[in-house]
Amino acid sequence: MIIAVASSDKNIDSKVSGVFGKVPFIFVADTESRIVKILDISKIAALPYESGKGAAELLIRIGADRVAAVSIEEEPREILAGKGIAVFSGASGTAREVIDRIATGGRIENK
Repeated sequence: MIIAVASSDKNIDSKVSGVFGKVPFIFVADTESRIVKILDISKIAALPYESGKGAAELLIRIGADRVAAVSIEEEPREILAGKGIAVFSGASGTAREVIDRIATGGRIENK
């Protein structure tokens, strides 16, 4: 499973924060290989509009199965869900904690 979590910081122990597509970083965790990468999406996040759409399309290309953020606007939510990707908004805690909760089937707010 590929889990993507939005963050405003490069540290995996930082809090999940901001609006999906507007934060500069996304942690991408592969639960099978146990590899976690960080994507710098600052150029996408700086777009005046459609940054959420650009971030969603990037995660589709890399094969994300689950996406979590504090807030995810309607357009990227629909794009991701349309590709069968589970979308979780209202995520709280650190990026590491959110990844672990999703990987183990723990409770994540899903609005």
